[in-house]
Amino acid sequence: MADRSKSTINSVRREMGNLEKSGLIRKSKILKKGSSTWSLNQKFLYIKALNDFFSSSELLGNKQIVSKISKVGKVQLLLISGIFIKNPESRVDIFIVGDNFKKGALSKVIGIIESEMGREIRYAFFTTNDFKYRFAMFDKLIRDVLDYPHEKVVNKLNI
Repeated sequence: MADRSKSTINSVRREMGNLEKSGLIRKSKILKKGSSTWSLNQKFLYIKALNDFFSSSELLGNKQIVSKISKVGKVQLLLISGIFIKNPESRVDIFIVGDNFKKGALSKVIGIIESEMGREIRYAFFTTNDFKYRFAMFDKLIRDVLDYPHEKVVNKLNI
């Protein structure tokens, strides 16, 4: 958790202890010395209010997402769906088409977005040529993303 939240181990331990004392989470089981699993306490008094709050708030602005992803390559098409538009049935949360991307740099940026949001992001990346080929071949993933609810943030391909 410390790595994903980009925090120190001691601060994570302290906050997990505070959340456990409040009743929001509970220790499930101890895996090995110094390692535990945690779960959300569904019987917590304010669980519904917290769920409503988090589902109604905007997670991360579109401009922020574009800004972060544009730093590691040339974006031709950027679609958001899934958790960004409150549609958990979507296959991906971010769909990126572009050129001059390095996989490692893109993974780092997605990791930063994940740590800011506090949840994992499902994403797909294609080069422009690969996307055009797959689009012409009616690729299932691309069809699923384009046929179901999504929001176009960058659309230089006029899709």
